[in-house]
Amino acid sequence: MRRDEPRRDDRHRPATWLRRVVGLVTICVVLAGTSGCTPEVEKPGPVLLVGDSIFFLAGSDMLYTLRAHGWTTQEAAYPGAGIRGGGYVPLNWPARMHDLVNSVRPKVVVVELGTNGCQGCPSLAAAIDQDMQSLRAVPHVLWLTTNTQGPRAAQGKTVNAALEDATKRWHNLELLRYDEWMRNRTDLVPANDVHPTPAGNVAIAKHIDGALQTRSQGWARNHSGLGVGLLALVVLFAVTRKKPAKR
Repeated sequence: MRRDEPRRDDRHRPATWLRRVVGLVTICVVLAGTSGCTPEVEKPGPVLLVGDSIFFLAGSDMLYTLRAHGWTTQEAAYPGAGIRGGGYVPLNWPARMHDLVNSVRPKVVVVELGTNGCQGCPSLAAAIDQDMQSLRAVPHVLWLTTNTQGPRAAQGKTVNAALEDATKRWHNLELLRYDEWMRNRTDLVPANDVHPTPAGNVAIAKHIDGALQTRSQGWARNHSGLGVGLLALVVLFAVTRKKPAKR
């Protein structure tokens, strides 16, 4: 008895399945890629820390913590400094930031300015923009909000609102919520002062380190996305699989 000729769709089944598998693998690659293939921020940076007396007092804690976790750091903090200038030394932040960026070549700049307001500035928004203009080539600018409790609470709210608006104009600007870190924490910032306690300095260092560490975890997110993509491949393969025809 002659053998049955193979059915047409049986003959073409290998090619059909090959195309289907290739398509599903492509979906997996896309899913994995959308989760972040590379870190947002790569070590060692460098990381430039710019601020007033708050960063000046927390400087040793920040440098110790960040360098212990593999970051290269450079600090420029001046007591009394405002958003554009001020402080106990002649200072023009836009010019100073421009020079620092050209010399340090930072991948991240962490800015802590606003506690002293912006004395003599006709426009708070314009002063922030002048600083950001000097930081326009930096991939990531993380600017700390100011405290909205204590003796300068009203000023802090005004500065924070201006910073929020600035994030709409500058794609590389992101806020770190110093006001939330210190809210109702008189052990970190006394109720009658703007300067953190030694414990507050340690908290600042840990929060900044955490923000940098979070942004350097791109590979972990990529692996998570790849897992989702592979799971999708398995599920779709099972759903679309057909049983072979009976002979």
